This record gives sequence, C-alpha cells and structure tokens, in this order.
Amino acid sequence: MPEMIDLLSCLRCGRCRAVCPTLESLGWESMGPRGRIMLCLGYLEGAGWIEGVSDSLYTCTTCGACSFICPSGVDVDSIVEYLRREYLKSHKDGRIEEMYEAIRIYGNPMGDTRSRWWWLEGVNGITLRRRSDIIYFAGCLLSYRSREVAVSTLRILADFGVALLEDERCCGSPLLRLGVENPPTMEDNIRQIEESGAELILTSCPGCYMTLKNDYNLDCSVMHTAEFFSEHLDEIDPGRLGITVTYHDPCHLARGEGVIEEPRAVIERICKLREMKRNRELSGCCGGGGGVRSGYHNLSRAITVRRLEDVPPDADLIVTTCPLCIINLSDGGGNVIDLAQL
Repeated sequence: MPEMIDLLSCLRCGRCRAVCPTLESLGWESMGPRGRIMLCLGYLEGAGWIEGVSDSLYTCTTCGACSFICPSGVDVDSIVEYLRREYLKSHKDGRIEEMYEAIRIYGNPMGDTRSRWWWLEGVNGITLRRRSDIIYFAGCLLSYRSREVAVSTLRILADFGVALLEDERCCGSPLLRLGVENPPTMEDNIRQIEESGAELILTSCPGCYMTLKNDYNLDCSVMHTAEFFSEHLDEIDPGRLGITVTYHDPCHLARGEGVIEEPRAVIERICKLREMKRNRELSGCCGGGGGVRSGYHNLSRAITVRRLEDVPPDADLIVTTCPLCIINLSDGGGNVIDLAQL
C-alpha cells in the first residue's frame, strides 16, 4: 500500500504531463499521473471508486516515465499497480479473467495450445538440454509470436551451454501488471529453476526479466540477454555490417532496470548507431505495456505512431530488446528487429 506521505509529495508541478504517453494521446487529467494519484488519495480516504475509474487505471502503460521525471520521487507505477489490485478485489474484468484462465490451462496468455518448444522443430545446431549453470527463459511472446527472435537468440547462446526449462510457463508478468496477485504459474517455474541447479537465468523479455528478478525471490542471478551479449562480445564476435540503425529503449528495461548502455555497446560493435529523439531514460513508450495493447488498441496505436516519429530518417532499421516493442512498433509500420537478429 502506498504511504499517504508519498501521495501527498506530489507537488502537482506538471512535469509528468510532458512525458505521459496516455495523457499526450487522450488529454484528460484523469488519464495521467496526477489524476491517478488523486484517485489513490480518494480511495485511501474512503471515497470508493468513481465512475470511469477502470479506464483511468488500465490506460496506463506502466512505462515509468512519470516516476523517473518526478522531482518528488513519487512512484506512480507502484501506485497504479496497487490500485489495480484493489480494484480487482471488488470488480470483475472479463479480459483479465480470460487471460488468467489461458495462463492457468495453457501456460501462456494467448491460449496457444502448441508445445512451448514448438519453435525448436527443424532448427539445426541447437540441442535442448535440461540442466545447466545457465537457463534461458524464452517467455511467451518469443515462444508463440516471435519464433525468429527465439531461434536467433538460442543460436548465439548455444555455445555457452544454456538449458531450457522442460515445462516453462508464463512468468506471470502480464497478470501482475494488471493487478492479479499470485499468478498460477509462478510456483511451478520457481520449482523448475531451483531443480535445474542454475546459477544464472537469461531472458530476452523485459517483462520476464523484471518479474524473475524482482518477484521470484530466486537464489540465482537474472540477466537480460543484452547484458550477457555485452559481457561476452569478444567470444560472440558478431562481425561488422555497413548499415545504420537506431535503438528503441524498452521502458521496463531502461527506466525500470537501468539496462541502457549494454545494448548500445553491442550495436556499435556491429554497425553505426543513430539515436532516437527521445532515448535512454527519456525514451518514448511503444504503447504496448501495462495491458494497453490488448485493452485499448486505438490508444496503443496512437502512442506507437508518436514513438515512430522519433526514428532518425537515415536509420535502416530499428533495433530493440523487447518482443512486445517489436510487435507494437512493427504493427505501426516500423522496420524492427531484435538485438539478437542484428
């Protein structure tokens, strides 16, 4: 529960208004950080839920831009996730219930019935191992929506002897971000990780990364593959390309976890890097996070279009390190690939 002093620390200075992607697209104060803080104050003071509160809560992409720029250090993301948890205690949401059941039954939020490792079929040079000091946690989007990214990543990691969890299931991040406590797959994933004896978990998804690192309470280390690639550049020896790319910082990876320079080090080893107008901690959101892509598609698309305006005109490709960003930016017309594909 947020402390009242934290909520009252909001000076209403308006700096967050300049960086909130939802507020920029919709223009309503209730759809921005200050409005959401006022909702939380009202709720804690016993005012209950006002009409339209669901839209205010679930149009937030949880990008963290407002929290980063706040001079008082108000953690708006945590406030939004707290309010979502409280809201679901007394309200039903069909979209979230459907996602919960899909994850519980099929192990992924899309309800895809294929094997988790279907994408390994027909791929030469990759051996599926069950135990290793290093586990690669592919995540749902790579497993079911971005096969080419998963294959490219594992081709690189194969030389490091990585293993895969035999029955990897959704990390739980989509449900946690939407306000669901105790997603049904977390305990089983934790058990498998502990039984694997792994000392390091690698993942290419910032959502998985944040969840494994901060919510799983693991005894082993967790790294994003961009960090691992950066540490092992000499061993990977990617070669040089005569192209110019720009890099899109995923919100949860850059602002959320501070992984900023590592992907740039890899890119600059391979080709020329041209920065976007908004980059690093001030990077613009792709519009996909926090459940916005699935719940408010038009809003998500508007945020995507705004982000694509930041792409330098001489960039041949957009490189990023998040499968959801790839999907959202690609749907908006961007030419986007993952760092591993580069």
